[in-house]
Amino acid sequence: MAVLNGLTKRGDKILSVPLDDGGYQGFAQSSLGRLFGVKDLYFPYSKEEVNIDAKEAKKLIAAEKPSLIIFGSSFIPFPHPVKEISAAAGDAVCVYDGSHVLGLLAGGEFQDPLREGCSLLMGSTHKTFPGPQGGIILGNNEEVFNSVAEDLYPMIVDNIHWNRVASLALTLMELLQFGKSYAQAVIKNSQALAKALVENDVLVRGESNGYSKSHQVLLGYDKAKSGFIARRLEESNIIIDNLCRIGTNEVTRMGMGPAQMEEIAEIMGLVIHGKKPSDVVKKRTKSLIKDFKTPKFVLKAAAEADGNAKL
Repeated sequence: MAVLNGLTKRGDKILSVPLDDGGYQGFAQSSLGRLFGVKDLYFPYSKEEVNIDAKEAKKLIAAEKPSLIIFGSSFIPFPHPVKEISAAAGDAVCVYDGSHVLGLLAGGEFQDPLREGCSLLMGSTHKTFPGPQGGIILGNNEEVFNSVAEDLYPMIVDNIHWNRVASLALTLMELLQFGKSYAQAVIKNSQALAKALVENDVLVRGESNGYSKSHQVLLGYDKAKSGFIARRLEESNIIIDNLCRIGTNEVTRMGMGPAQMEEIAEIMGLVIHGKKPSDVVKKRTKSLIKDFKTPKFVLKAAAEADGNAKL
């Protein structure tokens, strides 16, 4: 809302990822698009590559001349072609919605949108970025940033929630110290999980690009089958969403590695293919997680490891 308010006027065109391919529905004509009177355009998208089609996107930008280009998606196993497309953006402002990958960006992995051509990076602080519920806007262009920031108070936000600010500060401190190793471990686990799922005859999207370079592994089933799989997995104490997006960030924070990803993949394969009763698989899931109760990549762990360390 803040970005659209500061960077668009009624009648402008905005370009983002198609809704069916993980684009944010808040930008759509039924939501903020209608509120701000902007026209929604959508990137040409390759379902096989699970990414924006940069060549076709540049043609669309040249023809339609959007005023705002928004990268980022809720389905984002691979970096978006920010550098290539932003170079052809003309007068459009490029923004990156890093809600799902912000923790990986903070760790210096995945991609670097503010140095690849975007003026703003926005995102959630509670997904791969392992902090409190909320959002953040960062920028490297003072003029663009001020256009967004000047109307934040009191038009969009008002009271400061100090408890959230304190929690956010602690998370930032943790990422300064552990961010790179955390992000690398998350991505390593995604790649291990995807490979192991395929070995257990589970359909995974993005084969041509190595399945994943983020925290996400996307299963390759239609919506009806995905919902069925999600319910079956939940009965076995494994939680994914009903679109069959799997994220490795939480299990990584709890200390799991590639060996556990192989175990998870085998359990999921049994559930998806219906080879074991759910109570048998549920016990196996409980057995797997019993030794992973203490969060890693946190300042508390560092303090406990060093008797002289202080929080």
